[in-house]
Amino acid sequence: MKIVSVAFLCLFGSILLGLHIESFGEAGNVIMRFVGMISVIASIRLAVRKYA
Repeated sequence: MKIVSVAFLCLFGSILLGLHIESFGEAGNVIMRFVGMISVIASIRLAVRKYA
């Protein structure tokens, strides 16, 4: 179950990092990129802490 949550967080973060939607504007894209980076970092830290 933990592996699924780590994979989901990493996938969610990478999708947010890849999105560039014009309707959000510049501030929305910056916020989405920030949330994506936080999600990827959190998934990596969770994976390292639980499985290493």
